[in-house]
Amino acid sequence: MTNLKIYRLCRDKKTNQKLKKEEGKYNLPSSEYFHGIDLYEFTRKVIESCPTEYALLCHDDVILPENISFNINQAIKSANNTFGRNKWAIMGNAGVEIISKDVKTFLEDSHTQILPYHTSTPIIVESIDGNTMLLNINILRGNKVFLPKTLSGFHLYDLILSLESYKK
Repeated sequence: MTNLKIYRLCRDKKTNQKLKKEEGKYNLPSSEYFHGIDLYEFTRKVIESCPTEYALLCHDDVILPENISFNINQAIKSANNTFGRNKWAIMGNAGVEIISKDVKTFLEDSHTQILPYHTSTPIIVESIDGNTMLLNINILRGNKVFLPKTLSGFHLYDLILSLESYKK
């Protein structure tokens, strides 16, 4: 597996324990769990302290598939082939395209008809949906991309991180 660590922010200790159980039940890769902090602090902590090259950040209501390791490796390869290994900072499963402002998804759900246009290769977007974010840790640190410490809460952290990445 790629040099990756998975992080989950849980709403409470009970959810934390439930997800840990699911890890074993479905043979998912081990995740690091947090609760009791907001999404800004969570994201800052991961960027500052992640020991691996890549970090996958997931909300606690995201269901990871059993083949998540394969999917992440494929996403990283695809981003590296499309943009270059050192030319992307964050990747998400959905985002807003820069010029058209259309919502694009990188994941498919055969059970849902409401998902917007699907793309099988990564595209440049102005912002991503933060429910699942793949961070290129070395690029974020190298370009000094961090969420401002003056911000807190549970909204817009994904938009701010997208904007900070572009800015740097």
